[in-house]
Amino acid sequence: MSDSISVQTSTAKNYKLHFGFDLSEELEKYAHSYNSNKAFVLADAFVLEHHRSHFESVLETKFEELHIFEVPRGEKGKSFPVYQKAVDFVLGKGVERSTPLFAIGGGVTGDLSGFVAATMLRGIPLIHIPTTLLAMVDSSIGGKSGINHSVGKNLVGSFYQPEAVFADVKYLETLPENEWVNGLSEVLKYGMIHSPEILEQVNSLLDSNEFNSGKAWLPIIQKSAQIKTDIVAEDVLEAGKRAFLNFGHTFAHVIEREGGYSEYSHGEA
Repeated sequence: MSDSISVQTSTAKNYKLHFGFDLSEELEKYAHSYNSNKAFVLADAFVLEHHRSHFESVLETKFEELHIFEVPRGEKGKSFPVYQKAVDFVLGKGVERSTPLFAIGGGVTGDLSGFVAATMLRGIPLIHIPTTLLAMVDSSIGGKSGINHSVGKNLVGSFYQPEAVFADVKYLETLPENEWVNGLSEVLKYGMIHSPEILEQVNSLLDSNEFNSGKAWLPIIQKSAQIKTDIVAEDVLEAGKRAFLNFGHTFAHVIEREGGYSEYSHGEA
């Protein structure tokens, strides 16, 4: 007969999703909640090309040291070599457990950044700033992070929840057409697995002159994010209901892998 000690843990973590057009003031206020004078930014090449001065002006009001790492475009950004470079970069700049990491970009940047944050010093603060439709409605929510392997997609990673998510639809104004396709695939998924009215709303937007308007998409983005949030809250580690969110993904991941993670984007697949 042996004694035992019961250890109670929880994977649940509460954090806020912020939605709106130009969240600069909200992000600046949030940044000042950290004691560190240093922060890391992992941002994809497209974001750095179009929005670097914007997020720098906001974050540098708080952080004296803002270290920016460029994530290559496309799925190649979710690879062991890029992960290694990102880890070397963060460690080389003197990361501490209180040092926040801001992930600014699409799903690839978010997944890579989440894995870097999860594995640096066994976990540093992660803040998602999704800049694509796909990232706003899917990948920035729920804590999935990781990189790809030759055997399959997303096979190396962890569940690691962010401290906050800032979905600023202002970033969508520079979104290229292929990224709209990427995001629409996830939005339509929510319509098929949960709320059919989303399909009608998307159809209306596609027929309107507001297709590229972030403000016009805001209600659909919030609705989609709410659906994912509700499902994730019930099943954080994908042991049951959360598998609904993989609708259409099984075939897509095979297509992506066969294309070497470069021929087809996630949404196209």
